[in-house]
Amino acid sequence: MSNDAFNRTANVIFIVTCVVLVALAVTRRNDATAGAATVAPGARAEIVATGTKLDPINGVSYTDADLTVALVLNTECPFCRDSIPFYRQLTERRRAGKVQLVAASLEPRDALEQYLREHDVAVDHVVHLDRPEAIPTTGTPTVVVIGRDGVVRSSWLGRLDSTQERDLLRAITVS
Repeated sequence: MSNDAFNRTANVIFIVTCVVLVALAVTRRNDATAGAATVAPGARAEIVATGTKLDPINGVSYTDADLTVALVLNTECPFCRDSIPFYRQLTERRRAGKVQLVAASLEPRDALEQYLREHDVAVDHVVHLDRPEAIPTTGTPTVVVIGRDGVVRSSWLGRLDSTQERDLLRAITVS
């Protein structure tokens, strides 16, 4: 093999190796943030099917209120951060009615508590989801409205648009 042919082959191998290494690095980064999944704006309704019976979440009793609004959040989720003003509205509504507000995350509880404190969002309970299936979802933010009986009334995945926010506020005010 000539010196030029050897150099071309070495360059091709080097380039292919670099591409593979970059692809692996991106894949590992995506795997590392899989628990921090976020979704695009424009919430999709019915992420947790209406009528699904949920077990109590880490000591939160659904019988403590007529409705429980569970927010599944991630402190690194940009759509959760964008939703903070709406979560503050939920805080005000819960004070006026028979609704308890629960913030839940796969992250450590203290990290979520600090995040909520920094953003001035008061909730009744902050829980670590030690079982992802406790509130089945594929991303954050997820909002689930749960009745006193533990049955899901409605749910959304993603940042709610203004119509969805109004519908949710109306639903928890009427109940």
